[in-house]
Amino acid sequence: MAHDGATMFMPGLGSQVPESGEAPADPQMVGRPCLGVLVASTGESIDLAGPVLVGRAPNGGATDPQASLLRVVSPHQDISRTHVRVAPNGRSIEVTDMNSTNGTLVRHPGEEAIRLSPGETVTVEIGAVIDLGDGVSLEIAPPRS
Repeated sequence: MAHDGATMFMPGLGSQVPESGEAPADPQMVGRPCLGVLVASTGESIDLAGPVLVGRAPNGGATDPQASLLRVVSPHQDISRTHVRVAPNGRSIEVTDMNSTNGTLVRHPGEEAIRLSPGETVTVEIGAVIDLGDGVSLEIAPPRS
């Protein structure tokens, strides 16, 4: 193959770069898009751009140190310290019961509520409601504009 005089091969890059010396733009990291908003019946809300741990005293510790924490009130201590994990996974949202003491109910729009087994994960959609007990629920709302 003859050299056209306009491009040169850069070993290790696997691509051609103009002889002007301008390197291709470096790839940039972009944040994960927000798939929804977690809205608590107590008034708090948080974007679902990453994992969120919810409970009366949530703690990610070594298992989920990057997770955001959403603290909710539990006057009767029905809600576990770290009760559920709500997190984007690709283009979907997952809810995981974090081995809560009193369980978690999930109601998909237009369906009956299901009780999660300890440690169980389910995929939810916008409009789903997560009942933690003690009068506290979480709704998966559309992303903010």
